[in-house]
Amino acid sequence: RVSAFSRQVLPEGQGSDVAALLVEYDSGPIGVISNSSIGAWVASFAVHGTGGSAWSEDDGARFFHQPMGESSRSEELVEPVDALVDQLADFVACVREGRRPETDGTAGLEVVAVLQAAALSVERGAAVDVAEVRDA
Repeated sequence: RVSAFSRQVLPEGQGSDVAALLVEYDSGPIGVISNSSIGAWVASFAVHGTGGSAWSEDDGARFFHQPMGESSRSEELVEPVDALVDQLADFVACVREGRRPETDGTAGLEVVAVLQAAALSVERGAAVDVAEVRDA
């Protein structure tokens, strides 16, 4: 299920300035995705679980982890990558080797279904089951 919220905050804006999406996965975890075009540019990604937390800062240039029960985080060195270049290289390798990509068209359709459910949630002001739009 997804619950989405979207607002136009700035009067001179066109469309949504701020959006948030709460995703409830079938297996139990809950994910939060948020975006704002009115604040400072901050790109981060975090995962929190029963064993601890891991997150990136500076658009993936810095990576940290903190095991559950630990009072401080550790930074791991990461090699900068260009995600688009990596995706294109993997696509070419899949074509040459006749193998399926890690993320295929089925996964892409699932992303579209989640985004459609999010748009419907904003419209309705209520949570929407992704299956409702996927199976429509």
